[in-house]
Amino acid sequence: MATKVFISYRRDDVRYQARDIYEAFCKAIPSDDVFMDVNSIPPGADFRKILKDWVNQSEVLLALIGPGWIDARDPKTKRRRLDNPSDFVRIEIGEALARGIPVVPVLIDGTPMPDVGRLPEDLKGLVDRQAEFVDYRTFDADVQRLIRKLGLGQDSKVAVPQTPVTSNEGQTFYRRLDQNLTQLEFALDRLTVFEKTEPASPFFRAAIERVKSAVKPVCEARLKVSELGDTAILKQLNQLCIIFDTVEDTENFTAGASFVIGAKAAVLLLKQQKLHDDVALKAK
Repeated sequence: MATKVFISYRRDDVRYQARDIYEAFCKAIPSDDVFMDVNSIPPGADFRKILKDWVNQSEVLLALIGPGWIDARDPKTKRRRLDNPSDFVRIEIGEALARGIPVVPVLIDGTPMPDVGRLPEDLKGLVDRQAEFVDYRTFDADVQRLIRKLGLGQDSKVAVPQTPVTSNEGQTFYRRLDQNLTQLEFALDRLTVFEKTEPASPFFRAAIERVKSAVKPVCEARLKVSELGDTAILKQLNQLCIIFDTVEDTENFTAGASFVIGAKAAVLLLKQQKLHDDVALKAK
């Protein structure tokens, strides 16, 4: 029997990412086996019953969580949507958790896992589920990895089990991450030196490219850190990578002004956190 997937998301949070994820899953499995939008609920219908029926037909629920997911507000009442028992997202995820089917938090563009204290009682179990990351820089690869892990598509009939990570493998990984963080910190320090340099200066542009090259392996390491279960390091990496995702989205990124601001914020963050110390301990 085909695996049916339910995609839960908020339109005002990750509507475009949800659409692209939906399309990618429809290429891997029949589109009739992918549930996503509430548009198909007819007027006057009992939406709570319909949502529960859809979830009850599904074997997997993807909970897409973007930066606005946890604090989304009802424009009429101004109250947080998650605090409303009739909220679509709360019904969808709560029903899936109650059924005990796989519920995958899909963290969009570096969004951290919601704090358990801010979730209603019926959603608290969400924080105990293994999360996946989907970032705009590596969107296609991230979604295809998610599809493979769920065992979907023509080449995989069952979920692929993860290979246990040995202590030596973990140590080697953290040594490499330790080196990458050192390179990033050096590149950030060099960039802030050129803060008052003309954006067209070749030295300034070279410093920006050096930071971009250094931050890439650091942000890509989040998947492995997640597999190793190091939530404290993962949270710190997410905060760091969000800075660069935001900076690259700004219109004046190529001019360099916003990147210096981002670099200074990243330097401050690294000084405030114990990220490098934590990684260094894992590397020993």
